[in-house]
Amino acid sequence: MIIFLPLILLVYLLIIAIDVLIFFAIIKLLHCIWATPCIAAFDTTGTPLMDWFTSQIERILQYFSNKTFSQRVQLSIGIAAMILARTLLCALICN
Repeated sequence: MIIFLPLILLVYLLIIAIDVLIFFAIIKLLHCIWATPCIAAFDTTGTPLMDWFTSQIERILQYFSNKTFSQRVQLSIGIAAMILARTLLCALICN
């Protein structure tokens, strides 16, 4: 059991990283709707991460489809994928 402890800790760190991605993606979507100064500050902070994240989602979507999607659609698909990945990782740790 002690052998798997570093692996479990790495999975916990991965879950936290996924949570950060989901948080900044939701902030980016909220900034499109409500442009308050607080949301704008968080959006400015997470812009480099979200630019990288949307470019990765765009690359994956172009592999499966020839269409180009808006940033909102890319972020929505990315949030859904990250929630699914987080759920699977949590299920992995619980069992």
